[in-house]
Amino acid sequence: MRGPEGKRRQRAVNMTDHEWERIGARANAAGMPVSRYIAHRLAGPAETPAAAVADPSPELLRRVLREVTVLSRIERQRMAGREGEEETWTMIAARVDAQLAAEEGLG
Repeated sequence: MRGPEGKRRQRAVNMTDHEWERIGARANAAGMPVSRYIAHRLAGPAETPAAAVADPSPELLRRVLREVTVLSRIERQRMAGREGEEETWTMIAARVDAQLAAEEGLG
C-alpha cells in the first residue's frame, strides 16, 4: 500500500508487554490497527487541544487534575475567614456544575 510519502515498510520497536497491551487497547478503541494508530498518533497532524480532550493521556489527566487542585486550594486559602465563605464556594460550584451540564448537552 502506498501512502502520500511512498511505500510503507515494516518497522520494529522495543517496548514492554504492558506498553504494547496499552497501545493495543487504545488502537482498538480508536478502531485502528496498532501500526496505523502509532503512525497517526506520532506522525499525524499536530494534536489540537480538542483532540487531546477527546482522547486524553493519563499524563494529561494528571496535569489537569493537579493544576485544578492547586488553583482550588489557592482560592480556598484566599477566601478563608471571609464572611459567607462556604456559601460563596457552594454557589460558585453549583454554577460551574450547571455550566458543565449545559455544555455536555451540546456535545
